[in-house]
Amino acid sequence: MGFSPEKLQSVTSLPKDFLTFWNTNKAEAEKYPLKPIMTLLPERCTDMVNVYHISFQNNGNNSQIYGILCIPKVPAKYPAILKLPGAGVSAYKGEIERASKGFIILEIGIHGIPVNMPGTVYQDLCKGAMKDYYFMNLSDKDDYYYKRVYMGCVKAIDFIYSLPEFNGNLATFGSSQGGTLSIITAGLDKRVKALAAFYPGLCDMAGYIHGRAGGCYQMFKDKERRTPENIETAQYYM
Repeated sequence: MGFSPEKLQSVTSLPKDFLTFWNTNKAEAEKYPLKPIMTLLPERCTDMVNVYHISFQNNGNNSQIYGILCIPKVPAKYPAILKLPGAGVSAYKGEIERASKGFIILEIGIHGIPVNMPGTVYQDLCKGAMKDYYFMNLSDKDDYYYKRVYMGCVKAIDFIYSLPEFNGNLATFGSSQGGTLSIITAGLDKRVKALAAFYPGLCDMAGYIHGRAGGCYQMFKDKERRTPENIETAQYYM
């Protein structure tokens, strides 16, 4: 339920080369093989679901995407769900219960680090190297942090399509940051047949520039961050 939601209008202008920009980035990402690695996690497997820690190559810098993959044990073809993460840096356990109902579910992290390490590792990263990652390289649309993230989501679809158990029906799912990634991934790749996005967080980031709230990171609440370069980058990503 919303208050006059039909009156909400975007304040972000669509760049003339928006589609060219993303089509070019997708074509570049396609040049690099996945080189997938799947490691069974016996301690997490159940009588109905196999659970794997997985990784695949994301781009030409050999950047990796890591995740937890759950596949039903009964031999068959299954629909798949790509679960995108909320904000932060953390480990993931996988969607074992949902997978037991007849779904392949891949839950990925976006930061290029394994997602099965002790929790203290991620706490330290949040306070140190990964602190405020959503601002990293914001002034350059070609090197902004979320570029490798968005392309990693597309490569995750390539990974799912490589699975022999997959039946060709794919949905994206997520909340907050993950809700936004769910929408964006579906927009970037026509192979996505459905999406579920709960309270997407990286939306209307330029709102603060126009006198209203603007997304979960308050990207432009600080006037010093409202540079022409930062605003231009936001037009391609948010």
